[in-house]
Amino acid sequence: MAQKKGGGNKAFWPLIGFILAVALGVLGYALAPVVINAVPDLRFGSLTGDQLRLAVAGIIFLILGAIVVMILAFAAPKRNPMDQITEKSLQEQRLLRNKRRLAKKQREADMKRQARKR
Repeated sequence: MAQKKGGGNKAFWPLIGFILAVALGVLGYALAPVVINAVPDLRFGSLTGDQLRLAVAGIIFLILGAIVVMILAFAAPKRNPMDQITEKSLQEQRLLRNKRRLAKKQREADMKRQARKR
C-alpha cells in the first residue's frame, strides 16, 4: 500500500505565493530605473516619469513571475498514478470483471437457447 509522504503544509502556500508576488513587485519597481536608463529609446507616448517607472516595473514583474512559474512547474513533484492503486480497488475491479464475464456468458447462452427454439 502506498505511504503518505510529507510535503509541507499546503495551507500556507497562498501566503507564500502572496509574499513572493510582493517581493517580485518590489524587485521590479527597484529595477525599473536601471532598465529605463539602459534602454534610451524607452518611451511610452506621453507618460510621466512615475507612470513610465510603474509601466516598466509591471513588465519586469510579469517577466519575473513567468520565470518563477516555469521553475515551479519543472520542480513540482509529479504524481505517480501507481500511488492511487490499492488492493481493495484491484479486488473490486476483479469482481466487476468477473460479473461482466458471467453476464456475457449468460446472454450468449440465452441467445443460443432462443436460436434453438426457433
